[in-house]
Amino acid sequence: MESPVAGCARLGDEVPPQLQPSAPRQAADIKRVQDRWMRWTRDPQRHDWTFEWTAKPTICQAKDLVDFYLDRGADLGIPKHLIWEYFTVRHFRQGRSNQLFLVEFFIPTYGLSGYSTFAMIMRLGVPKDPFYLVESEVATMCFARRSGLPVPRVYSFDSSGANPLELEPIFMELVPGVNFKHWICDSGKDLKGQDLIKILDEVQNKHLTLLEKTSFDQIGSLYYDWKGERGFFVGPSTAKVYWTGYRAQYVGQINRGPFDHITASLDSYLCAWEVELSDTRVYPKDRAHVRDLYHARTLITETRRQLLPRLHAWGGRDAAYYIQGLNDTVARTAWHRPHVGHGSLHHENLLIDPDTLKVTAIVDWEKSTVQPGPASPSMTYYLLWDTWGLCVDSRPPDDVAFSELVLVPTPKDDDLPGLIRVGEKDATEYLDAQDGMMGLLLPPQLQPPKDRVTGVSWTVMVLEEAIFSVSKSVEYYDRILSETTVALDSEMVRRRAKYAAQVGRVQNRCKAR
Repeated sequence: MESPVAGCARLGDEVPPQLQPSAPRQAADIKRVQDRWMRWTRDPQRHDWTFEWTAKPTICQAKDLVDFYLDRGADLGIPKHLIWEYFTVRHFRQGRSNQLFLVEFFIPTYGLSGYSTFAMIMRLGVPKDPFYLVESEVATMCFARRSGLPVPRVYSFDSSGANPLELEPIFMELVPGVNFKHWICDSGKDLKGQDLIKILDEVQNKHLTLLEKTSFDQIGSLYYDWKGERGFFVGPSTAKVYWTGYRAQYVGQINRGPFDHITASLDSYLCAWEVELSDTRVYPKDRAHVRDLYHARTLITETRRQLLPRLHAWGGRDAAYYIQGLNDTVARTAWHRPHVGHGSLHHENLLIDPDTLKVTAIVDWEKSTVQPGPASPSMTYYLLWDTWGLCVDSRPPDDVAFSELVLVPTPKDDDLPGLIRVGEKDATEYLDAQDGMMGLLLPPQLQPPKDRVTGVSWTVMVLEEAIFSVSKSVEYYDRILSETTVALDSEMVRRRAKYAAQVGRVQNRCKAR
């Protein structure tokens, strides 16, 4: 396992040009560009937000944007030896957050008829978090590519928004391959479970483990000093909690890090919510919202009083203690150091070669963050569930059972988690213990109200960040609870012992095979 990366780690020859000088936006600028392109909608029952494009960039606007940069002599990343004559732009694909355009430059083939082409993708994202998302995503893509993952090369980018569309384009490599989701759907009843396992094995054991080999000394998001000598560094977090709803507009009111330990990171989540409570666009000062406000403040108070002390007791009281771990036997040092996690590894963000079933690209890195713990196993779980939902009638192919796709993390001597496939009984027993232990970590005051769902999604979000960032292993939930400064009653102690023993039995059976 490598030591934490120093800030001087550099890209070498693959530094993509930053098309214009850039800096974090002011609140008024963020509001203007968000009002132009998108709309936030809040579900008051769940304290959650969804967004949608209110206008989408057209092909003509995309072509004009390319012209805008070319007219200014910007280096989009076209190889210097190619003398192109004209270019075209057409719509390539769209996602919930992004519009992709295919830009093709036509090069005369002198002495021959016709043209050759050089193609690239121009991606325009919805302005959820101007500056930070693009800066961090480009840096993370470069880092992942440098680490050996199949990631499209970034040719150039502009995080300034200083263009006619006020959006932030990324120009990147066009990678061959088919969308994993489309491949599953097209396979239909011919889908082979062993093919699924082959692809997921490659994602986890060949690609994502490469990210775990490099660790950092802070929690946040990854950035790169494009003009100086600093190289890669951890900076402000781009986690959803900092920009969802109107939070990107709360400039200077929310501490986005970087953070030295998990409890400081989670406390900033609470601060973000506290700032939002005073925004009358979200919580109008009327009788209808009194209960919502009361419940929200109760969640914040009880999280600070009970959940954070438990995590803090386990995580340590300063950065050095946290990174080192509790001791050599209780905490694996490499296991606990922050490292890069993708953040949105679902079936639409994988490209594969349909003939060889090799992964050709992992795309859409805008939700990536630097978090402690094995983020890649938790991402594999998301990918598994997404994949399973696409199978015929949501049932496994005939040649594989779903339990074969359940991966049980078990620490090995080399400090990294082993991922073991288990049988039906073991899978059920392990997942039941995991759910039970997670429930113990959530204090009674933070349990969702039985009569309504107010605050549920927010509470789950905090727990996911806390727990998935720490580990997907029940053993580590047990360690958090055993080191807690908050007293556990006798029933909780009994249940904790039961779940820990349950997991031990599963892992012992696995090791005996």
